[in-house]
Amino acid sequence: MNFSQPVYNFVSKLDLTKIKAVTFGGGIPRSGTTFAEAVIESSDDVLVLDEYMPLKGPEFGNFIAFQSRMIIAERQGWTDDAGLTWRHFSEQEDVERFLRFVIACLASTSVAMRFNKDPAKINSIFCKTPGCEGYVLPVIQCLTQTMGAKISARYLHFVRDPVSCARSNFEMPWSRGEIDEWLPHFYAGMEFSRASFEALCANGHPTAVIKAEALWSQETAWQEYQRLTHFIGAAPTTGSELPLGVPVDPWPADRRRMVSESITAERAVQMLADPRVATWCRTFGYGT
Repeated sequence: MNFSQPVYNFVSKLDLTKIKAVTFGGGIPRSGTTFAEAVIESSDDVLVLDEYMPLKGPEFGNFIAFQSRMIIAERQGWTDDAGLTWRHFSEQEDVERFLRFVIACLASTSVAMRFNKDPAKINSIFCKTPGCEGYVLPVIQCLTQTMGAKISARYLHFVRDPVSCARSNFEMPWSRGEIDEWLPHFYAGMEFSRASFEALCANGHPTAVIKAEALWSQETAWQEYQRLTHFIGAAPTTGSELPLGVPVDPWPADRRRMVSESITAERAVQMLADPRVATWCRTFGYGT
């Protein structure tokens, strides 16, 4: 195994007969996914996994080729509408082994500290990766087809006011260029995210939308939290330890890049007038 022994030990002790739901969370970066993840992790019966960007790769990230060949049938894959190539999963593989493999794949980059819960209590799995809406559909389909009625594969979409989301993204270390050359890429990302979400909905898989502002507001946080935990199949946590309210940003000013110009009020008006942004706002109920 090329992931840590504590992670492997945890995965091997899971009672897979109790796991009823696997929920994938996506959306545009800086849409409150990390805060929502922390809130979800407060539930004892949810296993929260690290981001799984390696799933876009042919060998599922750091998982070695031998293990991939053991579980994934070496068959011709297919190419989805986004141009991403996927492999067919073997229909003959043992269900329990398959689910353990999925968990282990997602957990392969996780730190052992994440796995400090009682494996016997876990009945729900949550994994968020901003942008996963563009490529998670085949994974959901595989889980649904392989597990049948034993497990529900779901998708949770996180959204945030587009102006504040763009402003925050533009200041992140992963952004490049000045505002005029950067914004068109952000618009394209919004359109891709919206279209991918609608494709997931059209395929009939369980989906839900969480607004960052609702989870951050003291007035609506508890109600939104209950809706969130209900959707992922978890029991709500009660008590003062629940991290609701305005989150502590993991990217404070000293970790952001210095930009000569951000999104001014005038530019925000122009941004909201863009057809792609306007469509996104109508879809997710902003500016109405």
